[in-house]
Amino acid sequence: MKKIFLLFFLLLGVLSAWGAYNVEVDGIYYNLDTKKKTASVTRGGVKYKGSVVIPESIRVDGTTYSVTSLGARCFYFCPGLISITIPNSVTSLGDGCFYKCRGLTSITIPNSVKRLGYECFADCSGLTSITIPNSVTSLGWSCFAYCSGLTSITIPNSVTSLGDWCFSGCSGLTSITIPNSVTSLGARCFYNCWGLTEVHVNRETPPTTGGYIFYACGSLQTIYVPTGASANYEVSPWNAYKIVEEDVQSGIRAVMAEGAANAPVYHLNGRRAGTSKNFSTLPKGIYIVNGKKVLR
Repeated sequence: MKKIFLLFFLLLGVLSAWGAYNVEVDGIYYNLDTKKKTASVTRGGVKYKGSVVIPESIRVDGTTYSVTSLGARCFYFCPGLISITIPNSVTSLGDGCFYKCRGLTSITIPNSVKRLGYECFADCSGLTSITIPNSVTSLGWSCFAYCSGLTSITIPNSVTSLGDWCFSGCSGLTSITIPNSVTSLGARCFYNCWGLTEVHVNRETPPTTGGYIFYACGSLQTIYVPTGASANYEVSPWNAYKIVEEDVQSGIRAVMAEGAANAPVYHLNGRRAGTSKNFSTLPKGIYIVNGKKVLR
């Protein structure tokens, strides 16, 4: 019986902490740092819904507090949240910040944000596109896991690592570009991204990888790498796919795996020039292969 009561009080303490907050201003709950005069958005006693606008500062008992962060799980499982405006005063989005906010379709992250916590946007299945500002240096584990509606995402050159399970379950993604700045990809980074057909890696030497980064990506066929870098990618897990070189600046692609298919090759004027099997014998220039510009 004592154990049951102890468990009850422990759970009560957890639930109390879950809903703990210092102040509520205009329907938004905050925890205050009275020394630094800063405020962090927290969950409070109710789930947020509709459109929420976070102010740059709040005034409490005659004191102004700058809103500098969205705390851990502050919008956790708020499916009724439709949109949110985040001010430039915010520098951090906490762990699980928007977890299971399935009503969100888009969000703008201000350039002031430096950290995206783990599971930050996990299971935001209504999210279709997002642009990460160039102030962010890493994406935490499971940051966008199971954002199944996500069809487009831009990763800036400031990001150096993608955490474990970062984009796992993002079945709506068909293509993704990994910038030159990314030096490591966490385990199962793109696990179960079954809609992914091509990956562009803008780094001459492959990023270090955890295990199974493309596991269950049944549609993935092609890895695009910078011109002259194909030999560097003839290692696992990259060599399981067709390696194609491309000019990172112009996006013009040059097929390296010749003979893999007998695709027709055309001049830009539409006249047939040959096939992919004899591509290396053609004069230097730009051709059309499979509907794409290819540099020879």
